[in-house]
Amino acid sequence: AVKDESGQTIGYCCFGKEARVPGGDNNDTEPLVVDVGIGLHPGMVGRGLGMAFVDTILRFAIEEFNPGRFRVSIAEFNKRSQRTFLKLGFVETYSFNRDGDGMRFVQLERKANWSD
Repeated sequence: AVKDESGQTIGYCCFGKEARVPGGDNNDTEPLVVDVGIGLHPGMVGRGLGMAFVDTILRFAIEEFNPGRFRVSIAEFNKRSQRTFLKLGFVETYSFNRDGDGMRFVQLERKANWSD
């Protein structure tokens, strides 16, 4: 979690099973794929923080997990988040309806070392 100077949580991330959305391409047999989930407090959205926030999370994940690829699931309506990940080298690979409520999601992936 990321907290501001007053101790309020303004963002978070999670990896692996906790980052997966039911109904997506959640293949557990791919050990080099790390699923990434993020959240940013609504009051922090639109301030130009997204790219640095996500980049920092991905750099941490590279050090922690040494993945071959990253995978992220984003609600289809969340175009702002999709643009952030696309700018960081992710490409859309899959779309699906979430189990339970049918909300539409897109999955994006990228190589962990996307300069290759």
